[in-house]
Amino acid sequence: LHAQRPFHDAQGRDAFNLDFAMPLLKGDGHKFFTGTFVPSTSLRMGEGFRFEADLPIVRAGQDFGGTTGSKSSFRLGNPYVGLRIGDDAKTVSGTIGLRLPTGQSPDDAIGQQAVAAGVASSMEDFSAFAPNIMTIRSVLEVHRVSARGFLFGVRGGPTPLIHPSGN
Repeated sequence: LHAQRPFHDAQGRDAFNLDFAMPLLKGDGHKFFTGTFVPSTSLRMGEGFRFEADLPIVRAGQDFGGTTGSKSSFRLGNPYVGLRIGDDAKTVSGTIGLRLPTGQSPDDAIGQQAVAAGVASSMEDFSAFAPNIMTIRSVLEVHRVSARGFLFGVRGGPTPLIHPSGN
């Protein structure tokens, strides 16, 4: 289960996060760690503003059998940079950000496996690993933090997909 907002910190500190996901756990010739890891950060930029960023990384290992044997692929995904507007102590906040289309289209089977593992690991943010897709994310969030520290809320907004290649 993925958190919809991993950066909440009632103390107003900077946050650093590292997420791991292994969508293909065993079988089908998968080798050690076919999955993703995503280092991310949220840094205070002043009263009510935070800079947020992540760099998705995927690795796939596969035993193709026959003469091909074992192969692996290590790929960088599409990085995200954004700005959170609104203080965590307030009920309403928003986010605007951009996922840059730096991921290359794979030209071999193991590269395609890596992209598939990345997309499967985070269906709600598949554009982090999909090549040639840029997204602009804008979100409005309404939340409340309970006395025990649980964050309850709802968020939504448009995320248009842009193909910079013109397709």
